[in-house]
Amino acid sequence: MPAATTRQLTPEEISDLAARLPDWQIVDNHHLRRRWAFDDFRQALGFALVVGRLAEALDHHPDLSLGWGYLSVTLFTHEVGGLSELDVALALRLDLQATTGHPDPFRSES
Repeated sequence: MPAATTRQLTPEEISDLAARLPDWQIVDNHHLRRRWAFDDFRQALGFALVVGRLAEALDHHPDLSLGWGYLSVTLFTHEVGGLSELDVALALRLDLQATTGHPDPFRSES
């Protein structure tokens, strides 16, 4: 897979995102938003840590909103003032991670 770039998406590319990212809201053709529900704070925080690792790997950092039983992620690229291929790449990776599960970062390894 070629590396994602910070090239701003065209309006046509943004309209195609609904099919590629059906669980994400496209807000004002400017950013993507998704909210995950969890059974408790610990699970939500655990997934927030997964999001952080994936974001660091791409050097692309979303806005997170964390609370008891939920995590919301907002993606956009400050550099271009809107959506870029980096946002799509991170959203796709988060979707994959959410469906494959993630380890409990609080579990004792002893």
